[in-house]
Amino acid sequence: MLACAAALLVAAAFLPSALLTGQRLLVVQGAAQVAAALGALAVGVVGVARTSGTDRRWRALVGTDLVVALVGALEWVRNGPFLHETSLGPAELLYLAPSLLVLAGLLWIPAEAEGTDTGRGPPTRLGERPRYSDIIVALDGLVIVASMLLIIWITTLSTIVSSGVRGWPFAVAMTFSLWGTLEVVVAILVGTFRRPRNGRSLTLLTLGLTMQIVPELAAVVLSLKRSPLTDASGPYWAFLAAGPPLVALALVVPDRRRGAVRTGKRDLAPSQTKWPPLAQTPFYLPYLPLAAAITLIVGLQASGTALGSTVLYLVFALAMAVTVRQLITVAQNVRLLAAVQAAHEQLRYQAFHDPLTGLPNRAHFTHALDGAVTDHRTDHRPLALMFCDLDDFKSVNDTLGHAAGDDLLKAVADRLSAAVRADDLVARLGGDEFAVLLTEPDQADDTRRADTAPVDIATTDTAGTDQANLDEPSVAAHRAEQRILTAMAPPFTIRGHRRPMRVSVGLAVVGADEPVEVADELLHRADCAMYAAKGAAKGRLAG
Repeated sequence: MLACAAALLVAAAFLPSALLTGQRLLVVQGAAQVAAALGALAVGVVGVARTSGTDRRWRALVGTDLVVALVGALEWVRNGPFLHETSLGPAELLYLAPSLLVLAGLLWIPAEAEGTDTGRGPPTRLGERPRYSDIIVALDGLVIVASMLLIIWITTLSTIVSSGVRGWPFAVAMTFSLWGTLEVVVAILVGTFRRPRNGRSLTLLTLGLTMQIVPELAAVVLSLKRSPLTDASGPYWAFLAAGPPLVALALVVPDRRRGAVRTGKRDLAPSQTKWPPLAQTPFYLPYLPLAAAITLIVGLQASGTALGSTVLYLVFALAMAVTVRQLITVAQNVRLLAAVQAAHEQLRYQAFHDPLTGLPNRAHFTHALDGAVTDHRTDHRPLALMFCDLDDFKSVNDTLGHAAGDDLLKAVADRLSAAVRADDLVARLGGDEFAVLLTEPDQADDTRRADTAPVDIATTDTAGTDQANLDEPSVAAHRAEQRILTAMAPPFTIRGHRRPMRVSVGLAVVGADEPVEVADELLHRADCAMYAAKGAAKGRLAG
């Protein structure tokens, strides 16, 4: 409803420019401006009245722009039709005083609660500040400011400098041009570097302030050129009818994510937000003013207008800032890719390894066993599997505590890993159950892990027996079992307590010509052998 009314007011302001001329045009434009400003002020008062806290504070400050717009419209109706040209004097600077309140309101717009944004650039560790964040803020701010300065130079400042005007008219003209642009620059900076709670409101506010800059700049140019108002004001003053309604809509539009304007009781005050924190805002916001500046330059070039040295310097500064910004973005993307790959590898490791002992877990072991069974069926490779179960492990937890039990499991994992060959797979299946998959039980097993066994482990294999039975898978598997039992024989020292531990081992060996269809069959055989060893006498092997 409000949007439709604003559109009608804008149309009513633009249409007379095409239908009327002379004094009638000025009268109709003045009436449209008063109607737009008066209606916008009424809507703005409603927006301020229906809120409280921080929401009311920034709306009240920004709402002073609507009061100034109404005063200016009334002044135009009173004197506009009788003026043949505008003049610039010190009194004109009074219109800029309320802009300080508007700037304060822009800085007071509530942002999302601190900690809800992850920051621009690649993810980092929790609580870590993104690298290059300060440089990115500076470069994006430079792009915005330089782009707006380029636009204002091409449209107004170059005309002021080349007009030859000096004294108060020159100072007032420069102040009006730069000060009005400052409001738009601050609005864009707020939208870029903070995370406004109501993005739609800030967007409408930025558009409204931009609309009001156009007639202000036009007034400066017309004053310097001493152009008759009836001949040159039409295309410009209509923006005064478009700006205030947009600002008013910004004061009443609800936050789309919440469906209504918040009351402000839990608002986040400006002192609770950092300025300017990096935020999850669209990456293209700093480049909107740049796109407008480039479009303006291309239009000038197409029309044959020469670009001055100041424009070229500004364009060069913008090109350098954008280039450095993109190089930083590339560096961040490279870091992001490396971080994602490292996180992927970390997740994969965690998915297939036991967090306590660091050994492969049941999922990893099952996958490896399935592959070994497949190789056995296709290439007739022998298989050997051992199940290891600690005897009386529960008594350790009951007497020394679960932390001591965890230390014991880690010590057992170290001894098992040292007792087998480097290519054999040792895994923790859960609890106090371990498994060993011998990859090549028919190969020589004198290649041990780089890790040496504990000094208290005795080796019982003889060289003669090793050489006589290298080609027998079952002999190699039994030798591996014997090394495991020998490694587990010395007592463990757990938190100052010496504790002897025995392990029952079940062995399942499959020769090259023995059929095995599924891995579960081999698992079942090793499991049964382990329980047989435990039932016969703990600390034994069976298979």
